[in-house]
Amino acid sequence: MKQRFQRGDSDVFDLAWLDQEELEALQRVMLANSDNEICAYWLRSLNEQAAIRTGKLRIIPGAEARDPDFKQYSITDLDAAQIIFGGMRSQFNDSGKSTGKRFCELLGACCSEAIERKKQSSSADR
Repeated sequence: MKQRFQRGDSDVFDLAWLDQEELEALQRVMLANSDNEICAYWLRSLNEQAAIRTGKLRIIPGAEARDPDFKQYSITDLDAAQIIFGGMRSQFNDSGKSTGKRFCELLGACCSEAIERKKQSSSADR
């Protein structure tokens, strides 16, 4: 049975909820910061969403997106991504783009949580 997600779900986000302006703004920023592994990951996902919207990409059954594993990234990439998504969150907030703002808030929270876990893990190893 397929589960339907609502915009109000606190830990779920569907890139289809972004409007075209939000999608393009995120693509530009992720491209400009694509040396950061987290931004590179999301650039691929955002590009796929753009391709789906233009009919240039079809979803292949069984190829559904998986939740990214933030534990795999370095603290440096996580810190940088947190700053990037924080800046985008502010821009979306200022322009009244609540969906893009929420997307950036969720990613910033994921980065923050991963940083805390890495710090706890490294202090426990000592």
